[in-house]
Amino acid sequence: MCFWNTIDTQWAVAGPRSPADLHAEAAAMIRPFQRLPGGLMLRHYPFPEDIGLTSKFHDDTARVFADLAVTRVQGMSG
Repeated sequence: MCFWNTIDTQWAVAGPRSPADLHAEAAAMIRPFQRLPGGLMLRHYPFPEDIGLTSKFHDDTARVFADLAVTRVQGMSG
């Protein structure tokens, strides 16, 4: 499965988002796929500044998905 944008663009630009908001949104996006075979590939919007997102938000998003992926894999291997 591949998402073009890791976080829904409409959601991301709707207003300030806290780290907890970002984590909850990412977790909700991957939850339906966590038990399916295969993998999940994510790609960032290539020019976040063009839609009003900061580089920090872009980096935070990548970090949240990476952290969730590690958490899920660790939880499955035990």
